[in-house]
Amino acid sequence: MSAHPDVPGEPTTGTALLETATAAVQSFGPAKKIHQHLCAFHFYSHDMTRQVEAHHFLWPPERGNAPMPDIQ
Repeated sequence: MSAHPDVPGEPTTGTALLETATAAVQSFGPAKKIHQHLCAFHFYSHDMTRQVEAHHFLWPPERGNAPMPDIQ
């Protein structure tokens, strides 16, 4: 009952127990709807030696041709 079938090796009892327990208490509805994830590094315009890591999550549009929102 592993949620990660492409990972080599067999899940341990602890892994299976942890996945079962977290699935029982957490809703992964929004996370399962993620269409794309992008991790990028952005530089400060006034100081190119400083950078910020940014995660961009894109969900598919709920209806038709609606634009995909960018949530950071």
